[in-house]
Amino acid sequence: MHLFNWGSTMSHGAIAGDIPGLAIGATRLSQAIARDLFVADADAHWKRLLAHEEPELLATRWYVPPGER
Repeated sequence: MHLFNWGSTMSHGAIAGDIPGLAIGATRLSQAIARDLFVADADAHWKRLLAHEEPELLATRWYVPPGER
């Protein structure tokens, strides 16, 4: 649960209810939610990263790996 009203002034100051600070507060809130969602699934993200085996740079006529130049 995320609280974004005057109740959050203890931790964030007036940005939660003050119109000029609303953009800053909304940005902080959205970043915190995105971070929490990522951290909650961090193990799954790490497993998918380790399972990725597609090579990024294959030799083409426009790209020659440094060892083959």
